[in-house]
Amino acid sequence: MQIVRNPVGGAEALQATQDHLGNRQHQKTVTGKPHRPIVLVGLMGSGKSSVGRILAEKLGVGYWDSDEAIRASGQSPVLIAREYGEDGLHQRESANLIAALHAYPHGVLGAAASVVLDPKVVNALSDSWVVWLRISVAMLADRLARKPGDRPFLSGD
Repeated sequence: MQIVRNPVGGAEALQATQDHLGNRQHQKTVTGKPHRPIVLVGLMGSGKSSVGRILAEKLGVGYWDSDEAIRASGQSPVLIAREYGEDGLHQRESANLIAALHAYPHGVLGAAASVVLDPKVVNALSDSWVVWLRISVAMLADRLARKPGDRPFLSGD
């Protein structure tokens, strides 16, 4: 597992990630696609979905999002957290990411921060680029305040 640490979120994180990965020609196949999955990890609101979609588009690969995968199953992270608790949500997120690593071996994946606490996920990430998106507390609080009902553990649950 190779870890790329970005000092900031948003557009700066996207540019830093592109610069870091783009400067490593040996990491690309002859088609220009990443040789391994790029997994964006960070707290809710850190910009994984926004950065992930843009990065995937620029690289010409697919994008997979943990929250979207859960919603596609007919549930939401908030409802799973309410019904099964934090551990239940984290187990679902981990299982979904492991499956996505196989389904998108050259794609960009957006994963919840909790997945790095699961030893099975850490093992599955061994051949991936893992990018931790950091964000200031002030910026994170502002983003989360705009959509609190869409976030588990922020709506009194």
